[in-house]
Amino acid sequence: MGIYNCCESSRAGQASFSHKHFEVSINSSHPSFCFQGSGKNRFAQRDYRKYLGNLEAYSGNTWWALSRQACEYIVEFSQRHPGLLKFYENTHVPDESVFHTILGNSPLKSRIRRNLLYEQWPQEGARHHPNLLSAKHVDFFESHEEVPAQDLHGPGEMLFARKFSDDDMHLVERVEEMIRKKDHQYQGDLIEVRH
Repeated sequence: MGIYNCCESSRAGQASFSHKHFEVSINSSHPSFCFQGSGKNRFAQRDYRKYLGNLEAYSGNTWWALSRQACEYIVEFSQRHPGLLKFYENTHVPDESVFHTILGNSPLKSRIRRNLLYEQWPQEGARHHPNLLSAKHVDFFESHEEVPAQDLHGPGEMLFARKFSDDDMHLVERVEEMIRKKDHQYQGDLIEVRH
């Protein structure tokens, strides 16, 4: 999932933002995102503590892989704390922080792992959307057995990628071919283990 603590309370109900909360992966611009998202969520403009209480505010990507236990926890927490959902009804892109805030304050927090999604955010200019992936990205994917990642949650493999242009479907076909090869290799490994 990958979550980032965006707010540090300097005074009750007041939000201040600091880079010390962030460790950034090599292919993202989460600090900028969190500052923008925090402003959009109006943490700085209104008393978020009225709604969040003692919860620390978190935000992050909306592309996740959640366990059944995490999903059940979110549903149960939301039912027990309708005020939190009411707060997020009036924020911009609530899906970039409500689930992160719930899980970031849960007993499941220690089980949160890095994001499985490869995306490349622009260093300058419009930072509201990731760059479109190009042939050089797919060349990079093809040159590795696993698409590597290193972020604040540790090393691992990226299993998903975005954004591809509709005009570059041949790139998607190349990625699909990589998946077929890997799946075929994996199936062969399973057959060998069974014998």
